[in-house]
Amino acid sequence: MSPFIEAATAKYGTIIAGWAIGTAAKYGLTLGEGRKITPRMILIDLLLMGLVVLLARWIIERLGLNAGDAATIAALIGLSSERIIRLVRQWFLKRADDYLEQHVKGEIRQVAQMELSAERTLRDIAEGKRPLGGE
Repeated sequence: MSPFIEAATAKYGTIIAGWAIGTAAKYGLTLGEGRKITPRMILIDLLLMGLVVLLARWIIERLGLNAGDAATIAALIGLSSERIIRLVRQWFLKRADDYLEQHVKGEIRQVAQMELSAERTLRDIAEGKRPLGGE
């Protein structure tokens, strides 16, 4: 076996095994709820696998867990991957919305204030309170 495959298996083998167990458990729950497993669901889980494995690896490194604990964490993440991805997406979108709201809100206020100032200036000129040249 090549050194690369050996290193990848040592680093990610238990995590991928845990992910597979967790995903199988998720499918079991899906069948238990009376829903069918579709090829689309399988494709979605395969596409999410990379993110789930990276997330599990990150948690494991942060907590300093052994191989058995790593497999358990990966299984739990695999089992709840849809919910975790949804939570991460909502968290990210909320942060993006908050950022945009802070910056865009200030720009909207500034534009509104400029429009109000322009209207006030035009009204003052029309009423003769301010000369046309603005002096």
